Amino acid sequence: MGMNINPKISIIVPCYNVADYLQHCLESVAVQPIGQVEYLFVNDGSTDGTLSLLTNFCIDKPYCHLINQSNTGVSGARNVALKVAKGEYIYLLDGDDILTDGAISAMLECIEDSSVDIVLSEVTLLKDGISQRIKLPMCTGEYTPGTLYRSCRIFPTMPQLLYKRDIIETNHIWFNREIRLGEVYEFTIRVLAKSSKVKVTSDCFFYYVMRSSSATHKPNFLIDLTIVDTLKQYELHSNGLNRYTSFQVTAFKMLMSFTYNKYVKLGLDDKIAVNTVETILCNQLFHKYISKVAYARKVPVKERILALYVLLLGVFGYKMLSKLKKYI
Repeated sequence: MGMNINPKISIIVPCYNVADYLQHCLESVAVQPIGQVEYLFVNDGSTDGTLSLLTNFCIDKPYCHLINQSNTGVSGARNVALKVAKGEYIYLLDGDDILTDGAISAMLECIEDSSVDIVLSEVTLLKDGISQRIKLPMCTGEYTPGTLYRSCRIFPTMPQLLYKRDIIETNHIWFNREIRLGEVYEFTIRVLAKSSKVKVTSDCFFYYVMRSSSATHKPNFLIDLTIVDTLKQYELHSNGLNRYTSFQVTAFKMLMSFTYNKYVKLGLDDKIAVNTVETILCNQLFHKYISKVAYARKVPVKERILALYVLLLGVFGYKMLSKLKKYI
């Protein structure tokens, strides 16, 4: 199974036990033009039928390359593919997500002059067969990383970007395997910090399939606590981008999704849940972000009210909301 010699785009697809969903992804790949793209499928130690599906699909497809390895986690799987990718640009796709019709043609059009470092696209959420197009919170056009953050209220954190591989390789940017949550956005921040031109397009390259069984939606106290470590990495690699209000709001929303939002939604107010929320809320860096969002003039009212609520009531406010959730 060889690869195209000079592909324009390398699409990296880490796969771990996605046999029940992978077929839709592979079908979306099969209908794309094949001339300037390579696909790097990484079977990351799957124990279901994932490897068999990938093996059968990649047969007689010189533009598909299958890497089979022991389980290292999604970041480790992506890093392995990054090391062998040949494309001028990198795109990340999960094994349970789906490329839109014409996705590759749209990507190629966006990077036609090869001067852009990152392409940011729209995304369509797909849940229970219902699709919802998510518009970008900024106008289409070309930006520097700074003007991009300055032009939006919150930065999209899903994997919906094309990255220029030369920036990744030159600056030795890899996925941080120590990060358990928010690793794609952390990777994006580091690429943005070394980029000069970002293109924003209204094109949509993929369907982001939302599953209620996803680990993101289930409480895992030890993993959820690591969101504060993720925040430290955001801050460490921001290269000054953290001075923008939208950067602060994005980090705040990311942390809230693993504290108030997640546990309140499930109505959890037991000791472990409360301790998890309290540990995160008491983190000094998180507290700094809450304060910035609460008192910044340019922050949307909804986010400011939430930040003020958390700042003033903290864990007491969480307990109160969790109890109310049971009666709503």
